[in-house]
Amino acid sequence: MMTNLSYRERTLYASLSAEIVVYAPYFFLHQQNSINKVAGMIGAIIVLQIILQSVIAALTRNRVTDERDRLIELRGYRAGYLALASLMVLGLGM
Repeated sequence: MMTNLSYRERTLYASLSAEIVVYAPYFFLHQQNSINKVAGMIGAIIVLQIILQSVIAALTRNRVTDERDRLIELRGYRAGYLALASLMVLGLGM
């Protein structure tokens, strides 16, 4: 099943698994919240993300991009640019 996934899907699944690994014990096992635990949790997520993303990038090094991926990326940039520009105009108007 992992051979059918695109690079973007693999990175999303890696992010999801890293956050589940860190958040599940924090929310279900620890009843007392503290700043040290939250800081440790954020550090653990960062370290897990770096490790998982570097492994995925090393394994999919020679991947050819699909035309659909490029079109999706262009549409995403267009939507993001329009949202950013409209929010800037709205902010300046206020």
